[in-house]
Amino acid sequence: MSTVMHTRRVQKLGGSSLVVTLPKNWVKRMNVKAGDNLIVVDEGEYLKIMPAHIPSNSRSLSLKLTHTLSKPDNIKLMVSCSYIHGYDKILIYNDKIPKTLRGSVKSVKSDTVEKIEDVVVTDDMVVIELSKGEEAPLHYQFKKLANIINSAIDMVYSNNLEAARSAISKAGTVIEDILRSASKAETSFCEPSKASMALGAMITLPRILSEVIETSTRLPVEERRMLLEKLRRVLLELLGGLSSHSTKRIETASLESSKLADDALKASDREFAAYLRSAAYLIDTIARTSICGLAIEDNLA
Repeated sequence: MSTVMHTRRVQKLGGSSLVVTLPKNWVKRMNVKAGDNLIVVDEGEYLKIMPAHIPSNSRSLSLKLTHTLSKPDNIKLMVSCSYIHGYDKILIYNDKIPKTLRGSVKSVKSDTVEKIEDVVVTDDMVVIELSKGEEAPLHYQFKKLANIINSAIDMVYSNNLEAARSAISKAGTVIEDILRSASKAETSFCEPSKASMALGAMITLPRILSEVIETSTRLPVEERRMLLEKLRRVLLELLGGLSSHSTKRIETASLESSKLADDALKASDREFAAYLRSAAYLIDTIARTSICGLAIEDNLA
């Protein structure tokens, strides 16, 4: 979130009350009017002020408009990033919003309609309301992801690559929903100091799996089935462990992913081998960054 510093002179009101004025841009951005209630949170040296009409669990990302942010691809990246980090609203503000940005935001909305609920553009602000995302419990979402990956591998066996590609694309959407749900609930399936590493591995996984599926068609049928089955078992062990908070299953997934990386070296196609090893390393990264975080949660329970 962008931080803007304001200096305000403390004024006296009546016999003992002290008052300060609120920044004009913030008042307008938050739609605060005379007579509204504000929540003031005492954080020791700091006071946090927020409008009472905004839900306590609502999170907004405020950004000053820059040249880079005006580009559609960068707005799309910001929407995806804000979505998986659990934000509900993106506020892009400037003294004057250029007409080109209005068009960019509209094109982004049509491209990412599953992530954007609504867009409001005024002369000095763009407000992007993000969708709620999947509201099912995390363990259900992990099971859903496991079912999709299962289906994708089965479709490869039946040579239905188009359906397999579609399934992997859905897997990417489910992963984004999982990360959003975890952020919204202020929980994590990974150890906090390694959260970025785990997040990156989760986001990258569908793309690597897609490449594994594409290049697997170059292998002899029996070899392809043997290696994809090993990949399936490791993935399902990982997702099952994350779903049930089983550190034992996640530890098993980590160990098996190392064996899978070694088996990949023996594949008859080098490109497939490279992608399969990448998938194994990603699974191991997710497992290693998850297991200690879940162990911490178990201790606190």
